[in-house]
Amino acid sequence: MDFIRELIAKQGPENHDHQALQLEIERIGMMLEHPSGKRHYLNLLKIIEPVLTVETMQGFAFRKPHGYSGDYEIIDRIYTEHKTDIESLKRWDEFFHVQHAPQAVRNRKLFFINILNYLSQDKKRVRVLNVGSGPGRDMLEFFETGRKSDLHIDCIEFDRHAIAYASGLCAAHLDRIVHQRQHLQV
Repeated sequence: MDFIRELIAKQGPENHDHQALQLEIERIGMMLEHPSGKRHYLNLLKIIEPVLTVETMQGFAFRKPHGYSGDYEIIDRIYTEHKTDIESLKRWDEFFHVQHAPQAVRNRKLFFINILNYLSQDKKRVRVLNVGSGPGRDMLEFFETGRKSDLHIDCIEFDRHAIAYASGLCAAHLDRIVHQRQHLQV
């Protein structure tokens, strides 16, 4: 964990540190699987605590300020490749965004926009069901292209805060977006 301490001391990983940091994360992951993993985990938290603020991507994901992983705000931060304004933490966000998982999240947005573009080629009215619509950034980016179509999106979302966020983000296009809040039945 000395490598992690060094990175924190120098205000985060630089590009040339990314591969070594990825290997260190994998090593730490294996170390945490051992019977003494709980102790290692607590030590790691003490070391990395300065980075685990909600201003960083890692800290936001760790702290879960909306109560669950993968909430609308972390997704929107991934979509926009958000980086903290705190200079001493910015490199941690840069590292976060080059990982495979955030890239996959951004690819999901692009995939959805491409589907909307394809569907909007049809001149007749098209309705799309967007399940788990989250922050609405994908819909906003589609509608901001100015493409003329009669495409409407019905959204189903569990989180009322996500609906409010998406409604604010897409305020200029709400005539073409309908949000419904769904409750999970267990």
